[in-house]
Amino acid sequence: MRHGWPIRIGEAAPLLPIETTSANNVRAGHALISAARAETLRLGNQRGAGQGNAPVLIRAAGPISLAEALPIADPALDPVTPMKGPFRVESLVGRNAAVAALEIARSRFERVSFDLIYARQDQGVDAWRDELARALDFGTDHLSLYQLTIEPGTAFGARHAAGGLAGLPGEDLAADLWEVTQVLTERAGMPAYEISNHARPGAEGRHNLVYWRGGDYAGIGPGAHGRLTLDGIRHATETLAQPGAWLEAVETRGSGESMRVPMAADEVREERILMGLRLREGLPIDVFGDEIGNKVNDLVGMRMIESKGGSIRLTDRGRPVLNAVLRTLLTG
Repeated sequence: MRHGWPIRIGEAAPLLPIETTSANNVRAGHALISAARAETLRLGNQRGAGQGNAPVLIRAAGPISLAEALPIADPALDPVTPMKGPFRVESLVGRNAAVAALEIARSRFERVSFDLIYARQDQGVDAWRDELARALDFGTDHLSLYQLTIEPGTAFGARHAAGGLAGLPGEDLAADLWEVTQVLTERAGMPAYEISNHARPGAEGRHNLVYWRGGDYAGIGPGAHGRLTLDGIRHATETLAQPGAWLEAVETRGSGESMRVPMAADEVREERILMGLRLREGLPIDVFGDEIGNKVNDLVGMRMIESKGGSIRLTDRGRPVLNAVLRTLLTG
C-alpha cells in the first residue's frame, strides 16, 4: 500500500497498518494500527502513543471490513475523510497479542498454522476444552498441540526437582487432557496425523513429514543438523553453532558445516523408528528388522501397536504412551 504508518511487533519485519487488517471477505472485531496513527486519530486513552514502533489494537463500534479499515490505516485521508469513531484501544498483551499476530498471518498467507501447549500449571479439563474450542474456531487447517512434559536435564526439570512448578497435572489429568484433545480435533475434522500435529486431510505439514518419514534434509544455518544420503550412505551433518563463527566459515570456505559423518545401520534404524512411529501412518515393517521382532509381537499382543498393510503403527491405546513403546522397542 502507498500510505500508512509502519508498525513492528518484536523483531519482525515492519508491516503497514493496512496489511494487518482482515481479508476482503472477512469482517474483524479488531484492527491493528501504529501508535503514531492512533495519535492522529486522537485516541485519548492510548498510552505511550508516541512510541512509533508499538502497534495499537483498536475496536470499533461494530465489525471492521477491509474497505472500512483503509481510511483507518491511511493518514493521508485525514483531511478529506475525517475519522468517525468511536474507537476503543485495547491491551495488546497475552491472548490479545497472540490473536492479533494470528490475524496478521491469516491476512497475508494462504495457509497458517499455530501452536498451543496444554497440561500447564493449574489447567483443568474444562479450561483446556474451552481454549482448544476457541482455537479450532479460527478455522486454520493445521494445529500443533503439545502436551507439556518435564524432561530431566532441562531448566524446567531442575526447577521441578527442586519443588517448583506447582500445579502441574498428574498422570490421570494429563491423560484426560490428551483425550479431550483427540475428541475435539477429530470432531472438527482435524485428526492427529502425528502425535502432536493435527490437520485437515491434505493439509499435513509437508516440511516436517520429511523428518518423520526419514527423508533427506540439508542443515544450513548456525547450529543446524541435517541428514543426507550420499552414494547410498546416510550421513549426519552439523553446522557451527555460533553465528559469528558460522558466518566467517561461510565467507572463507563457502560452508558453515562442522561435521559430516556416515551413520551406522543401527543408528539409521533407531532414528527411523523414533521418528516414524510418531506418525499415524506408522512405518514399513521391514524397518524394524529381526532383532526386535519379538518386542514388536509383544506390543501387538498388548494392543499398543498393530500390523496392517505391511506397516507397523501405534494403536489409539499406544499413542498416548509413545515414549514407553519406544523404550520397549529400542532398549535392551
